[in-house]
Amino acid sequence: MRCMQPSNATISSQHKSAAVRGPRKLAAVRGSPESAVHGQLEPRAPSCARSSTAPSCARSCRAPPRSTLGNSAGSPRCQSYMTRPSSNCYGSGPVTTTPWTSQTPQDCVGEKGSSGEVSGPVCGQHKAVVRGQRKTAAIIGQHKSTAVRGSPEFAVRGQLKPRAPSCAHSSTVTSSARSSTAPSCARSCRAPPRVRACRVPSRMSASKLQESGEVRIAHSLHTKEEEFVVKRRKTVFQSLQNFKIHCSKDEVPHIALLGSGGGQRAMVGLLGSLVELDKAGLLDCILYLSGVSGSTWCMASLYQEPDWSTKLETVKDKIIERLRRKDHDHQDHQKKVSWGDKYEKLKKYYCEKDFFSLTDVWAVMVVTEYVKEIDECKLSDQWDHLSKDPFPIYTVIDKQCKQCKEEKDPWFEISPHEAGYSLSGAFVDTSSFGSQFDNGSKKKHQDEFDMLYLQALCGSALADGKETKKVLWGKIKDTNSPPVEKCFQVLMDLVDMNICVLNGEDPSDLDESIRKTLNDIKMCTCIYQCMTHWIWGRNYDFLHNMDDKTVPSTLLESKTRDYEDAGLLLNSPYFSVLREARHTDLIISLDFSEGDPFTTVREAADVCKRLKIPFPEVNIPSEDSQNPKDFYVFKGKNAPTVIHIPLFNVVNCGDEVEAWRSKYTTFQGSYSAEMITDLMEVAGKNILNNGKKLLEQINATVGQKRK
Repeated sequence: MRCMQPSNATISSQHKSAAVRGPRKLAAVRGSPESAVHGQLEPRAPSCARSSTAPSCARSCRAPPRSTLGNSAGSPRCQSYMTRPSSNCYGSGPVTTTPWTSQTPQDCVGEKGSSGEVSGPVCGQHKAVVRGQRKTAAIIGQHKSTAVRGSPEFAVRGQLKPRAPSCAHSSTVTSSARSSTAPSCARSCRAPPRVRACRVPSRMSASKLQESGEVRIAHSLHTKEEEFVVKRRKTVFQSLQNFKIHCSKDEVPHIALLGSGGGQRAMVGLLGSLVELDKAGLLDCILYLSGVSGSTWCMASLYQEPDWSTKLETVKDKIIERLRRKDHDHQDHQKKVSWGDKYEKLKKYYCEKDFFSLTDVWAVMVVTEYVKEIDECKLSDQWDHLSKDPFPIYTVIDKQCKQCKEEKDPWFEISPHEAGYSLSGAFVDTSSFGSQFDNGSKKKHQDEFDMLYLQALCGSALADGKETKKVLWGKIKDTNSPPVEKCFQVLMDLVDMNICVLNGEDPSDLDESIRKTLNDIKMCTCIYQCMTHWIWGRNYDFLHNMDDKTVPSTLLESKTRDYEDAGLLLNSPYFSVLREARHTDLIISLDFSEGDPFTTVREAADVCKRLKIPFPEVNIPSEDSQNPKDFYVFKGKNAPTVIHIPLFNVVNCGDEVEAWRSKYTTFQGSYSAEMITDLMEVAGKNILNNGKKLLEQINATVGQKRK
């Protein structure tokens, strides 16, 4: 790490006081861009924004501070970059105090407004330099600091010093404004150091869109998905040959397996079904695996393991072992998600993201209690070495599209390669989903979301709004960190810090405490505001300002979009596999819904009829709603065959269907080891009892393709 040579801080007896005018006052006040360095102010290192000589921006080093006090004259000591940026992570505008040590180039951090939205990215400011008299920045009287959020300058003793220009994150900065030697900007957080480059690609030709991270408007599949389908069809072909189902390679059917929502019931139920499909040799026949809500939790756990379908029994045991772990189980501390781990993860989300919403809170406070881990893997990374498993498709819905009755495509899919609107044919690379775009070009990069956030995005509707609010308020209350007490602690730390300065002592520890407390207070305030406005899954609209008549106009006009659990509209991911380009021939629907097990397939049929999407007619006897069977087949002309399998039915539960439904409700605590075992067995029976029927329908689908 590069070091800076600080100014010689010679301490003269006549200038020991850091106070300005009259009695000793606090040398560091909220909003002040400076702190007193025992009689002399050191200039802050230049912001990362455009200095050609500045080092690359990275997260702050955690090395202990090394003070210049006590050095012999003329022998300055090299100091590590270790300070935090003056960003909104630690309060509005400049932080309350500046550290005792030399400053790092400041990180670039988006500034959140009252509702948690970004009001404009701001780089760290130069520390003001007071020439002549050695005064602190705590200017009183007519010379108070005007350093406030949004202000373009800082007033120091009546003299204005311009703020450093905004960083490359800002969409208003042109490429010509960037020096070729300017460092890349990094977002600030408490995680280990990692540089995050700001990429602003120029406009690309259509043939390069998929490689550039720009928007793709097309109904065709991503080229990498097309390549995977070619490989996977060979696996399916060989599997069919093993079952004596003979067909040409062109007649290989595209089979999609769907997992509905249902919280932990869906997660465990899907796992049990996949295990039996594997035992029956049918798993290799599946081309696509798509899920909603709780089913995506199972998918996220499976795809942690490369080629999980080739070693499912081992992978299943690992998942079950993790799910059985209770909060009071202290046998393995590394796998238990502690409150401290959750809180640190929540702060990381708050500091790193432009849009902090209830989805982040839900991920950390609720989803971790069910999946028993903090999964920081990235979806695009998980697929790098996978080729023997079904292609995964996670699904959510666009909240604004759902609320607008005129919109025809609220269904949003997220695959390892791209994310976008299934029916409209508007996509962006998954690694760029969440970044800011304008007219199809990326203007501000955001790191790809991790799998914990994705599971929360997909599974954010375990109950109705009222019940969800109760849970979230309860979780926030459990934090046991009253803002009033925190504010008082900041005041006391400020007093102690000034005493340290006046006594010639190092106040770095107090500075760190102040910064941390301010950050906690602002994050809690942001959570309350998100609760008030009920903000979930907010991200940049990657279609903003595009001009394309094939895309709904509302998607082109908005700057942000809110995404939420697809189960709030349709509790099964039919429309992810009904894309015409996927050529799905057979859909196997595993329904883990609470209540009527036929609601999803009926609603899918109704929507398809309205949108003129090929789908078979669905006719179910009324008495089957309360006492469903374990296997239903729906067929139609020029439409995919749909197999529907309710989780609890009269075959695997007998006369106790309602008892099983009551035992495994959607919104309840994590399951016991016994409940997990029983549910795995019940879900597995639906496949075990219908293996021959599944093969018959696969064979019939091949025959239909042959015709």
